[in-house]
Amino acid sequence: MERVGAETELSKMLNGKGDWMFYGHANASQTGIESWYLIDLQAFRAGLIRQGSEGLVWGNKSNSDGTRFTWFDIRSFPVEPPLVVVASR
Repeated sequence: MERVGAETELSKMLNGKGDWMFYGHANASQTGIESWYLIDLQAFRAGLIRQGSEGLVWGNKSNSDGTRFTWFDIRSFPVEPPLVVVASR
């Protein structure tokens, strides 16, 4: 359950905390990571400022435990500055 008044991970990133974010996708059998990205959070913040929420592809997903997850399509971010530092493929 979401704790009232708790700062979310997204809020922390938007408020300048962190330099990079590791984001991985599980494989089909849920036994490991199939693909991953290292995201430059300075480029992430710059993309949000330049594109705004209307210029990016994003949404919210509700989880069965009552929490929510905000997702962003990295392909909708500006080319410069580069968002992805390195990726598994």
